[in-house]
Amino acid sequence: MKKMFLALFLSVVSMSSYSESDLVFEPPQLKNTESSLQNRIKYPKSILTSDLDENVVVRCDALLTRTGKFSLNFCYENGKKHYPYVTAINRAAKHATIKPARINGTVRKVWFQYFVTFFKKGRKHSIEVVPNSGLEINKYGYSYTSAQRYANSSGEFGVGCGFDNEISINAVISSEGKALNVDVVGEQAGEKCKKYLIKSFMEQKFIPAFNDDVAVNSFYSEKIFDNYRSQ
Repeated sequence: MKKMFLALFLSVVSMSSYSESDLVFEPPQLKNTESSLQNRIKYPKSILTSDLDENVVVRCDALLTRTGKFSLNFCYENGKKHYPYVTAINRAAKHATIKPARINGTVRKVWFQYFVTFFKKGRKHSIEVVPNSGLEINKYGYSYTSAQRYANSSGEFGVGCGFDNEISINAVISSEGKALNVDVVGEQAGEKCKKYLIKSFMEQKFIPAFNDDVAVNSFYSEKIFDNYRSQ
């Protein structure tokens, strides 16, 4: 009886001492399969057949499912010049499959930020998918992986503030996946909207950024470009 009580006591202590700092994070991998986004994107034919040399960068946000598919993919256009490149990325995202994110071995749905560079000079051209938002390249280089917001069992982020990609929410995501120093940027975001966004953002959970397979603190910025940010 004493042994059973001791075992139960140790089990309760073990569960109570568990914290989010014990979580094992595995970010998604954009380049690890033949059907990855890197391998699916095709250079726009209209650019290949032209005499123009190009160096274009397109930033995107994607909702990655537990099966490694792109459920949603939003790329930021900058006029007509970016349109064929954004089209090429969106077409590839419909059919791409990547290694999904995992937390303690369990696959999770995440919002993932990345950018794609398209380079063409003469007959040579290349495409490179970079697994980060580009915000910390001066600090970590091009190979680091950005922090990702992942879906809770309940709650939504960004609902109620309308459609406006001029509003962004900025934060520091710690190496333990905690949101710190949260701020809303955008003249069109009223005080009510700002308070709501900060409150709902603080309720989210994150996979931290990784540099050389080590979790690191990172700057995070997310545009509020839709009135529904699904959880």
